[in-house]
Amino acid sequence: MEESAVFRKSASECYKQEIVRTLFSVIKKVGFELFKERNIRSIVVFGSFANPMEFVPGISDIDVIYILGRKIYVDFRDRIDLAILMDREIDKVGLPRILRVEPDFRYYDETRSLYLRGYPLGVMTVRSPLRIYDDGFLKRLERKSYTVSKNAVRFLIRSAIVALGIAYNKYFDGNFAPAMNNAYHAVRHACRALIGKNLNVMPISYREVIAGLKRLKFEKLAQQYSKTFGERMRAMEVGDRSEDFYRERGWIFPFNAPLKSVLSAPDPVLKYILVAEDLTKEILKLTGTSKVIGFKDLVRILGCQKVSYISASAFGNTVLWHLECDDRLLVVDAFTGAIMNRVRLRRRWDSRSSL
Repeated sequence: MEESAVFRKSASECYKQEIVRTLFSVIKKVGFELFKERNIRSIVVFGSFANPMEFVPGISDIDVIYILGRKIYVDFRDRIDLAILMDREIDKVGLPRILRVEPDFRYYDETRSLYLRGYPLGVMTVRSPLRIYDDGFLKRLERKSYTVSKNAVRFLIRSAIVALGIAYNKYFDGNFAPAMNNAYHAVRHACRALIGKNLNVMPISYREVIAGLKRLKFEKLAQQYSKTFGERMRAMEVGDRSEDFYRERGWIFPFNAPLKSVLSAPDPVLKYILVAEDLTKEILKLTGTSKVIGFKDLVRILGCQKVSYISASAFGNTVLWHLECDDRLLVVDAFTGAIMNRVRLRRRWDSRSSL
């Protein structure tokens, strides 16, 4: 059996003591080698790997944050160097490539600010049980209480829509399992925004989100979120079913198919994303977000027949949908529905030229 197949079967394989010990050793070594001049305060593994029941091998990343004390100039090349060095060291010790490490770094004052204002990244970092190294900075910080700020809630609302955009982007590229993962993230971001706004608590784990929804008396939402979570844990299997769905119809990837046909009889992955979109929009309305434009709204409003590209990105206080449909490049505001730009795409070939 291939190594990847073993890890797809059970997340418990990823948590074997020998693997975790080697992994943490590599993470620590890389940090002290690359950031020796910047006074490392803490090294933390957070996210789904810190909550074993939420980690899906082959889909979930292992998020690592290096908290630095000494500020010196950095640019995007530092992050590239960090990622390259991490991959190189992981290959050296023979760790499974399915364990994808996503390293990043942040300065201690930024970490403190994110935590005290209730941003999910700050809370996850400070509360993570997987501290590979700490000079006492996180231990002192976690004694302080945080307040979920309005900006943190707005950040989560925007993040929910961006995650939906990424989900559709992955889907139309034929990357079905990551598409489901991002659709789930959209629902989770929306739930965190709702709970953070009403309870002044930033839930991190699946259990904390469920508990928060129940405290708010949203029992039905808790059940829907639980169902979404369960399906996401089987994303690999569901993605395989979708590949068969398109293969049987002679469509290599979704963008080769007429959009009307795809939406009228969605495959398992698209059905999951569409349900996640509806649930995300429903939750965001409860946060006071009066209007949210989703993918289905875009198709209806714009009358798209085929979609070649779609994604979403945060832009200031709003989120912009970017899509290429029927030879048109469109940019649409996700909160107002305003079409920000409408350009006829130029053909990359000259129809008058001969081969």
